[in-house]
Amino acid sequence: MRAIPRSDQVRAALSQTLLEAAPGPVAWSGAGGAAYYRACRGGSRSLERIASWAEDEVDLLHLALGWRHARIGTELDGPLTLVIEDLPPGFLAALEAATPRNMDLMVVFLDAARRYGEPGRSPWNRNSGSPGPYAEARGFRFSQAVEATRPDRLARAFQGTLAETGVRFLHVLGPALDEAPPTPSGRRSAENWLATRVDRPRPSWPAPVGTSTSGRPPASDSFETQALARLTSDLAQTPEVVCFWARSSAPGPLAALGRRLKRCSLKGVLLEAAGAAAAGRHPVVAVSAPRLPLLLPELFEMAVFPLTLLVMGGGLTPVHGSDEPDPAAVRDLAFLRQLPEITIAVPADEEEARGVLRGLLELPGLGALRLASSPAIGVPDTDEPPSLLPGVGRRLRPGGDLSLLCLGSTVFPAILASEALNSWGVRAGVYDLRYLEPVDGRLLAQAAECGRILTAEEHCLNGGLGTTVLENLARMGRTDVQVEVLGIRPDLTQADPEAHGLSAEGIVKAARRILGLGAGPSPQTGEDG
Repeated sequence: MRAIPRSDQVRAALSQTLLEAAPGPVAWSGAGGAAYYRACRGGSRSLERIASWAEDEVDLLHLALGWRHARIGTELDGPLTLVIEDLPPGFLAALEAATPRNMDLMVVFLDAARRYGEPGRSPWNRNSGSPGPYAEARGFRFSQAVEATRPDRLARAFQGTLAETGVRFLHVLGPALDEAPPTPSGRRSAENWLATRVDRPRPSWPAPVGTSTSGRPPASDSFETQALARLTSDLAQTPEVVCFWARSSAPGPLAALGRRLKRCSLKGVLLEAAGAAAAGRHPVVAVSAPRLPLLLPELFEMAVFPLTLLVMGGGLTPVHGSDEPDPAAVRDLAFLRQLPEITIAVPADEEEARGVLRGLLELPGLGALRLASSPAIGVPDTDEPPSLLPGVGRRLRPGGDLSLLCLGSTVFPAILASEALNSWGVRAGVYDLRYLEPVDGRLLAQAAECGRILTAEEHCLNGGLGTTVLENLARMGRTDVQVEVLGIRPDLTQADPEAHGLSAEGIVKAARRILGLGAGPSPQTGEDG
């Protein structure tokens, strides 16, 4: 008869202790976790799912924290217990960045190979081998090691650690070194996640709370701040959504979400969002446009579950400590367009932001809502704006001589430009596409009927609205349409829309140039035509 490996005996002993004494949810990956979940009939199937998806201890930490955050306010009681079978230095750093000190979290460190219990073996401490001093220096409680071969002592140690508060560790030692720490089970795969994704309820949107406002807010208020205030009112009453703030700045209006908003570092935020999705919630991740490139590799690999990105500070956001636009912020839409099957919304005003967010939260995949730091529009709020479906824009002014295609902060300058052109007998139509991906093909075809299109966007000249319009016209076979692109010029260092021609006056000059009505600046070079 084949002998059972000692490491499996240790896992079985810990599993039995958890089954008898753990009052809350348990996250445990690897062979030990699989055996525990098989024996735990009342355990969470979604926790079992994310545990099987984790590549290492840090992945498991973020996934479990996101899952726990999504369950705030539910009937779930007791602390979260996280079982890990290795303790690399990066785990404590990730734990410190991802958890508040008062979080009710118990980490059971199953050291089956006694790697961290023998002097001279541990990467932490040559004298004692224990990582305890390092954990305690970060504000975590670290108990004395307990032998897993003594079930009675293990149970008492578990109960004693459980009685503590905050983030605490229980170090469980195996009988001897009979195998190395477990290795990752392999790369995450989109197919595995999609095959195991839990169904989530569609968000039910309430009418906003508070008193309606009218008129224009102070000029010092940005569109981003005003839009966030209205979005927060909706999100606060939508329990199907949980939010993650992955920015170094304060969350501003979103702070009103209280426990529903989790502040976290950029590294690991998508894993926490995945954990929340596994718990049946729709995660919304707030990230700054300048830091978006750092998130792209993980988005390519992981964004296969329902997820909405709230991208803030896009466009002419200056680099910290200077007046020059951030090079990543002016290219944020180009970065987002590289992600497969993404829906990108760029609202023109605060109420449109509410409507497109409703549309994004109804999607089964990845969506992004981009907010710029341009001045607020200040439109009055409504009781309940309609859900603005992806790929559906709007025509704001009819035309005939020229079509102005816009997104976000350039929509209202385009309206003013259209009115000025109309006084000179030029019929300039204004089209708010709302969504960069997918483009409203019907609206684009309507705009192309006049044969001339001027696109205006708070984005660099390549990879944004202008590029998208040219690509879609080519697919439609409309190579006869003259297209000019007005955007952020690479030769200018000012973070001012007017300097780049993104004002009503700048759009009028570009339109007159296209129509041959007089000298006007080229959108690409700034030289007179």
